[in-house]
Amino acid sequence: MTPKAETQIVELKHDIQLLQEREKGIREQQFLSNDMYTRQMYSRELSRLYSDIARKEETLKTIEEQGISSHERGAIIKALTGFHTLSSDKSLGSRRVVAVGYVKTLDSYAVVTYTKWSGFMRNVQGMASMAGKTEIDNIELISEVKYQQLLKEQRRTQ
Repeated sequence: MTPKAETQIVELKHDIQLLQEREKGIREQQFLSNDMYTRQMYSRELSRLYSDIARKEETLKTIEEQGISSHERGAIIKALTGFHTLSSDKSLGSRRVVAVGYVKTLDSYAVVTYTKWSGFMRNVQGMASMAGKTEIDNIELISEVKYQQLLKEQRRTQ
């Protein structure tokens, strides 16, 4: 786990705690109000609050699983264009790739498994938002020796 990831985890847990406290306050106000329109307003506010909490919990889960912060994850996605592809698997609407390369912001090498969704997904009902997106499945930080070894193995198989 990187130091930035640990910092972001603490911040997210604090934010989630504050949002949950705010939820309790809104619930109390909703319970005390007699006006139907005011109750609906509080209900909409609670709905937005639940969405915020769910989004932050999802980010927290991803950071804990992968061990890197959101900023570092974005840097890896940008660096994917310079990575060497170790294996690739295509299907109708996506391409699953295992790539290895150097990430400058992390100052280390990484093996990344990701799925690149094709533009074809625009034609699939309910999947249009996925078109052209890159979805990181797994990130593993490795040493330079392991990086060189993976490249040698890949060159031998070609």
